[in-house]
Amino acid sequence: MFFSINLDGQEIEQNYFQYYQNIYNAEKEICNHNIERALELYDTTFNIYDHLFYYDLYNAALCASQLKKYQELDKILQHLAGYGYDVEFIGEEVFTQLDSLHKYQYVKILNKLKSTFEKSIDTNLAVACSLRVENDQAINRQRMSDGKVESYKAFHDTIYKNMEWLVRIIDSYGFPNRKQIGYAYKPTYSVVGIMIIHYFQHKSMKAIPEKDKELMQFMWKYEEQPIINRYDSIPVLKIIANEVKIGNMNLGEYIKYHNILRTLNEGKYFYKVFYHSDKWPAIFSEEEDSVLMHHSKELYSLIDTFKNQGETEFSLGESLYKLETLEDYKDLFDSKFSKKD
Repeated sequence: MFFSINLDGQEIEQNYFQYYQNIYNAEKEICNHNIERALELYDTTFNIYDHLFYYDLYNAALCASQLKKYQELDKILQHLAGYGYDVEFIGEEVFTQLDSLHKYQYVKILNKLKSTFEKSIDTNLAVACSLRVENDQAINRQRMSDGKVESYKAFHDTIYKNMEWLVRIIDSYGFPNRKQIGYAYKPTYSVVGIMIIHYFQHKSMKAIPEKDKELMQFMWKYEEQPIINRYDSIPVLKIIANEVKIGNMNLGEYIKYHNILRTLNEGKYFYKVFYHSDKWPAIFSEEEDSVLMHHSKELYSLIDTFKNQGETEFSLGESLYKLETLEDYKDLFDSKFSKKD
């Protein structure tokens, strides 16, 4: 893998801006049925960057399979196995071709890679993440079940403590991703994701202007004192944005979490109260973020056309920089708050 090296010979963290540009361009080529060019872009990207993501490897594997480029496909599938993923999506006929390249020992090779992956997992961290999420969910069910003020307080206290813990973990080890916590991380969603979602939901409600809070009374059971506390000062959005920048978190995963706080006025209250800004903190830079958002808009349209043509084998658009707008939430709010006859 390629890294920039400083004068002391130490590795400098990679910047994933170009990674996502390459992935977007590869997916555009797929939508335009230029499979060979798409595979070239994937191959170039995978040879440069350290941490790779499931759906990029999956789409690249489909390209190589369709082109019958078995050597390239072999490398991609070994990457997937090295992250503990199954490769059953490759048909039996293609798998037989790959098996023959390895004197019919391919299953053993893939299983060995999976075994190595499993041994590298930080099991203590994986268990700690899962236990905290189980506690979060149990307390959340309790407050929804009994509706008591004490249950709401306990839930919000749990949200705070979990986030303070998670930020310490990120600071020490990086975001708990597939490499770290193994099967507790799905293709684009960490088990700790629900902790981030609950934190953003709670903070978003606290950012609503006083004049509008009357409309949201159904969401509040008690008023915290102080309303904005030390836990709210944790710059979680900036912290996870940086994890995207250096490749510890997939951009698509970050967008899913970020969009949670945009359900209320496109996050404008949130940004103003907690970041003293009219917009969100950039991931790469404002200019580079704008480039990725522009490409995402183009790609989103291409993917829609591609799917309408009946193309369903590929899984495209998993890393789009597509922050939702009020228009995206219109149907949700219309159905939730419309008067029934």
